[in-house]
Amino acid sequence: MRSEGTYQFERSDLETILFADNAIVRSRFQESFADLIRQFLDESDRVCAQLRSFGSVLTADLRAAWVEKFVFSAFNSLFVSCHLLISGLLLPAGNLMRQYAEASAMALLCSHHAIDVLRRFDKDPTKFPVHDAVRLVRNRRNTELLRINAQGWTSFEAISKWYDQYSHVTVLSLTTDTLLQKPGSVILGGKFDDGKCEAYRKELGLRVSAMARLCELVVAVRENVKAAQANGLFVTRTSAS
Repeated sequence: MRSEGTYQFERSDLETILFADNAIVRSRFQESFADLIRQFLDESDRVCAQLRSFGSVLTADLRAAWVEKFVFSAFNSLFVSCHLLISGLLLPAGNLMRQYAEASAMALLCSHHAIDVLRRFDKDPTKFPVHDAVRLVRNRRNTELLRINAQGWTSFEAISKWYDQYSHVTVLSLTTDTLLQKPGSVILGGKFDDGKCEAYRKELGLRVSAMARLCELVVAVRENVKAAQANGLFVTRTSAS
């Protein structure tokens, strides 16, 4: 909701915003970006199909459990991020993209038996520096073991760092509550801002691409876990310590 004058919100306005479902905002996004939203849903459906079959080819152990947890966290973060974006809530939508990136990186790192991240993480999950996971994948040995295109991961890391701006009070984050279509007005809650249409298009496109990459990642980490188990490398709480 926007304010007709700066901060001219009555208590009734605040209550309306607090309990709003933002359906009108989402309808504006649907009208303006129907193709991108459809593509996002198509890619999300593909990821769900991979998640449903994830455990069917694996034996239950710690590696399989943690990797599955991280890939679902990545999916959930990305999906909810898109939900928030088309609800006009840009700041939390951007913040969740950082969660998506870290969860994706942790799924990769924990999936390979020759990388010691799973052992270190499982020893004390509260102390493991998950915020370094995206950088850890870039380690040359890890990149080779995971068969990741180094240049592609560098691009992934750059996008992840860009979304760090949504986790801090940056100039970019401050513009999310500014109504560009009507200078001098502010936004409280969700709003479709015609002045941000190009930014919306870019953000939705990034999420479509991210969901497509996540589908590939789910397949890759499942194969890594499957390969470890085929070689008798099952992980229990004792062996991970």
